[in-house]
Amino acid sequence: MKYFSPRYLLSISILIWFILKLIAPIEYNVELSIKALMYLIINILFFYLGTYLYDVICFSYLKRSAKNCGDFICIKKINKAYNIIAFLATLGIFLRFYDLIYLKSFFSYGSITNFRIYYIESSTNLVSILSAVLFPLCIVLLIIAINFKDKLSSCKLFYAILAASTIFVYTILRGGRTTITLVIIMVIASAAISENIKILDIKKFLLYFKIKKNSIKMILDLIVVFLMFFAYSIRILISRLYEMGFTVETHLKYMETVRHLAINDYVWSIVESNDYLGYIVYTFISIMHYFIHGFYQFILLFNYFDMDNMAYGAFQFYPIWKVLAALNLSNINKSFLDSIVETKGVYTTFWGPVLTDFGMFGFIYCFILGIIAESSWVKATKRKVMHILLYPYIASVILHSPFLNMIQSGMGLYFLIAIILSGYIFKSVNFKVVYK
Repeated sequence: MKYFSPRYLLSISILIWFILKLIAPIEYNVELSIKALMYLIINILFFYLGTYLYDVICFSYLKRSAKNCGDFICIKKINKAYNIIAFLATLGIFLRFYDLIYLKSFFSYGSITNFRIYYIESSTNLVSILSAVLFPLCIVLLIIAINFKDKLSSCKLFYAILAASTIFVYTILRGGRTTITLVIIMVIASAAISENIKILDIKKFLLYFKIKKNSIKMILDLIVVFLMFFAYSIRILISRLYEMGFTVETHLKYMETVRHLAINDYVWSIVESNDYLGYIVYTFISIMHYFIHGFYQFILLFNYFDMDNMAYGAFQFYPIWKVLAALNLSNINKSFLDSIVETKGVYTTFWGPVLTDFGMFGFIYCFILGIIAESSWVKATKRKVMHILLYPYIASVILHSPFLNMIQSGMGLYFLIAIILSGYIFKSVNFKVVYK
């Protein structure tokens, strides 16, 4: 189970970045900055420090308080909470697709690619706001089902899966991928901390999914999932490419010029020799760029950013600042945020938005996040309901951190708001964990 703790997840995610960097057939023409590297290292170290501080101060107390304790959970209360969340999630599904299909006139664009390229958000309406908050409750339902499946009926378990699947459908219709990875990691982390694997090790985690460790079935399942994601990526990337007037060759040259990268010669020979192989190679390069470029964009951002233009949280929590601006309580708007970054519309790791939000004080923010992450992790393993819901989200944010800031991206903030709302619902129905 320790493999899902904040420190392990961050270490693993950094290792994954280095592995992807080694196998990617691209190089970046960005000069490394010692100051930028030091900023990253300091922020990462302070995150680790926050997790260790929480352990030192609180772990012995929590261990004593939970000693020889088991959980008794009232079936009636958890079903009542589930029913409320299911109702709100269903309302969120209806509003989300109503907003997409009717208010945004999705089908008038002719294709998913056209909608993604040409749709411009002109204004925010009440339906859009409500659906953004309520729709992520679908994944909360699935997390509840994973953790309390023995206390829910089969119909409720089925509906939790069905509701969660609408998030994938919506993301595909929008031509996105980030929300899909956010949700997948949340589900895996939730399974890892569920009551079904109290013997906390990788073998039990794999058995939870009825897959034996190192089995052929597990390998085949992973290959199938990867191929499905890769095929989906080919479909949306190539479609988007031609809609924008590019060919594979011209867009790769565009990426070399605009995205500060150089593509290996043997890749060019493959692209020029066969169209279908060119599609595959182009998709592979795009995926590698998707995961790797954040680090180099962070360096460019660090060298460009004026520390006097801190956004004070508006980059990561923009919807909140948008409401404050509507109430004339803030003058920070989208135009200002776009003006203070080196390149808009690119990922800059988790720490890029930390830089633009808090400048040189970002290490304090990361230190606090380390405390919060470790606290949530420990409490989730102790079966605290709020943290059973919250930690899978935190785990996904941490695993994505070398690539992008998931609080800012992929509806991440709305998922967080939905989880907090769900925690309040559990509290409001007097849900309690009673120690025997």
